[in-house]
Parts: sequence; C-alpha cells; structure tokens
Amino acid sequence: MPRQRPAHPVLGSSSQWVECTVFSTMATYADRIGAGAPVYLAAVMEYLAAEILELAGNAARDNNKQRINPRHLQLAIKNDEELNELLAEVTISEGGILPNIQPVLLPKKKQSCTSTSIMC
Repeated sequence: MPRQRPAHPVLGSSSQWVECTVFSTMATYADRIGAGAPVYLAAVMEYLAAEILELAGNAARDNNKQRINPRHLQLAIKNDEELNELLAEVTISEGGILPNIQPVLLPKKKQSCTSTSIMC
C-alpha cells in the first residue's frame, strides 16, 4: 500500500508541496531554503494552473467545445497580458497563432452617397 503524504494544515492534502520541497532541495538554487518556501511555491504553481485552465476553459466555451485543447491554451495565454509576458518564450505545440489581419489588407468600404459627394 502506498505511503500517505502528510497534509498541510492550510493547503490540505491535495497540494503537492512535498514534491516542491524535494525538488527545491535537490536543485542548487540556494544553499539554504526556508521551511515555508516549498509551500509558497506550491501555492503559486496551483494559482497559475487554475488561472490558465480557467481562461482556456472560457476559450473552449467560446468555440463551442467541451474539451480544452492546445489551441485554447494558446489563445488563453496570448490574450492575457500578464500570462503573455510570463510565457513569452514558450512554444505550445499545435497551438497555432492569434488571428490578426492587418487593417490595410481588409477590403475598403464603399462610401455612401451624400449631398457633398459629386459622384454616386
């Protein structure tokens, strides 16, 4: 039977703060790491995941889809100013690009006949 993870009193048992502790101690970011740092890191990662999934879910709903695919993740990240800045160098496979048509390439609207125009 697998060993149970200890639950944090604030975050609950569903958070992955134990893995953050292990990875942060294995990495050589600093010589010493405070006891609250892995908990804080797990909370930040959980918030970012929830934010991205909420925006991607909204994009999927706008496209009348039930499932989130990489295109919806791409649209969610690129349309949000802060996430776009955070993930500027990230490439999402099968994400596509944002739809953007230059105004010069759009067809010109015809002018309506007015009393000041000579030709109608």
